[in-house]
Amino acid sequence: MACPACRTANAATARFCQGCGGALAPLRCIACNADLVAGAKFCGACGAPQQ
Repeated sequence: MACPACRTANAATARFCQGCGGALAPLRCIACNADLVAGAKFCGACGAPQQ
């Protein structure tokens, strides 16, 4: 899987890039499972605080 930020090739099972450390899988809300932007403190879909 190629990193969307730096294009480094990573193993298909990797969760973080071995080149830049960026997240490879989308971040998900702990309450509703909606996609989150990196660093979000609250979910844009349901408003739940993120840890």
